[in-house]
Amino acid sequence: MNASSESCPVTLQRRQVIEFEIAGGDSILCVSGCLWGTFTDSNEDIVLMPGQSFSAERPGCLVVQGLGISSLRLIRCAKTRSAGFVANLAHQWFARARDGEFAA
Repeated sequence: MNASSESCPVTLQRRQVIEFEIAGGDSILCVSGCLWGTFTDSNEDIVLMPGQSFSAERPGCLVVQGLGISSLRLIRCAKTRSAGFVANLAHQWFARARDGEFAA
């Protein structure tokens, strides 16, 4: 079972658009209203009604629009969070090494 992290609900007004950089395994859950979405590099349409979700199979920029007043949750996959943690840790380590903190 993959652990996940849910964001706070995001409310979109009718025709309001929001973009998410998502990773493979991340999901969008329609909490209320109706959502339309697509990846910026795709012609595939995604339409979600309350209770439906879309799980991304690949990373990319997902554009989501409220077709009426709608709310959604972005659910980050545990792999996504772990990768971000490791990248941040590596960045901090290299910055400390660059500053000579580990010099003998």
